Amino acid sequence: IVIQGFVEGDVLCAGSNVTINGTVGGDVRAAGSTVTINGTVSGSATVAGSNVIIGKNAIVSGDLTGGSSNLTIDGVIGRDMFAAANIVNLNGKVGRDVSASVSTLTVGSAAKVAGNLVYEGESESTISQGIVAGKVTFTQIKASDRQKEAATFNPIGAALIGVAGFMVACLLFALIVPRYLNHAASQSFKQVTISFLTGFAFLILAPFFAILAIVTMIGAFAGIILLAVWGLAVLLSGVFAAYYAGKLVLQKQATNVLFTAAVGALVVGLVMLIPVVNILAFVFVVFTGAGMQLTQLKNQFSKQPYKL
Repeated sequence: IVIQGFVEGDVLCAGSNVTINGTVGGDVRAAGSTVTINGTVSGSATVAGSNVIIGKNAIVSGDLTGGSSNLTIDGVIGRDMFAAANIVNLNGKVGRDVSASVSTLTVGSAAKVAGNLVYEGESESTISQGIVAGKVTFTQIKASDRQKEAATFNPIGAALIGVAGFMVACLLFALIVPRYLNHAASQSFKQVTISFLTGFAFLILAPFFAILAIVTMIGAFAGIILLAVWGLAVLLSGVFAAYYAGKLVLQKQATNVLFTAAVGALVVGLVMLIPVVNILAFVFVVFTGAGMQLTQLKNQFSKQPYKL
């Protein structure tokens, strides 16, 4: 993914390699194997990848939040910088404070930090005098301590990883069958109610009839197929419901299938993190998403030029 020119609003994207060479009027949220920013970001940037590079001509006017194996900062960060990485190379300028959790921090002679530098790592970095205007605070963490931290379950981190995984799944499905997904989720409120009831009836009754068919032996094969369809409907229900949520949020701006899927997945994912509300949301997502699939299948077959 390469972004050139001017983007008036925000940029939200994920890919193998993401490069931003143009100007972004809002915020940037990007994830990929390699994420490179060479242009100007008027807002803040949140980036994650194996390699994250903020080029020497890059300007991030707001905050930079980066998670990476290798994070290189050669450009300008207007406000604060937050980093969690194995290796951080800081050669650019940071307008306020730097907070980092690293294994190795390298601060070049051209680097400038207008505020404080607070970091933790396995060994203290050599920082020339005058580079950091404020106070430098280092906390040593042994490798064994990092292993213990990694072994400790972090519910917030796990939840965010789950949301990110759900977004990737939605984007992948939207990339494979964009037209089918868009048609299935393009429903009015009345149609969504019908989809909810259809999904409810199918997901409740289908396992009963499938097991009944398998027990009779004669319909065993049909019962197995019905169970497979039931499982697939449940598995993909979140994707269809998320895309519908994206269309609901974006309204007339829902012109790009991938962007709509990403926004919807983010909305549904965040709602799922809210206690109590997530139970109601889960019920709606599963039943409505399954109903949308069945409704679309019915519409697909009803247009065929043959009779049963």
